[in-house]
Amino acid sequence: MRAIYRFLVKTHHESFGHDLASADAQASLRIDVITRSLERIANAPHMGTRITTPGGTFRFVSFDRTVYWFRLKAETETVVVESIFHGGQDHLGRMMARLMAEGDG
Repeated sequence: MRAIYRFLVKTHHESFGHDLASADAQASLRIDVITRSLERIANAPHMGTRITTPGGTFRFVSFDRTVYWFRLKAETETVVVESIFHGGQDHLGRMMARLMAEGDG
């Protein structure tokens, strides 16, 4: 989350021209939204689109212009967040490329 926060502060400050206090406030609000969305996933982990690869089964779901990729570990009842994409990023292409590079695709 720290990397996302830093990216958001930098973007709001450098690209949108907000002062640092405003950029910090905007980034903090977005992190709160992301955290609430992750809680939604934890409470209903079987939601979203399922993608099966030789390396395992992944899911992705979108909330509020953000796409969350995750896996379920049934044996420990754990949700493992693999990646978070915001806005118009090609999440499917990027994740497929990543899985292929890691040998999971």
